[in-house]
Amino acid sequence: MTDAELKGIIKEAVEDYRTGNAVYYSKEEAFALMDAHIAKKRANNTLPPQSQ
Repeated sequence: MTDAELKGIIKEAVEDYRTGNAVYYSKEEAFALMDAHIAKKRANNTLPPQSQ
């Protein structure tokens, strides 16, 4: 799954400002957290590089 596909799925999930652990996240916050998570995974080599 590419980052773009993942973002598409996450975008649908946060479209109506989903909650996580009783904390409300805006779309921007949700995307920032997701991007940080993807970057961390890639840095730890637990997520393979995106193939084009």
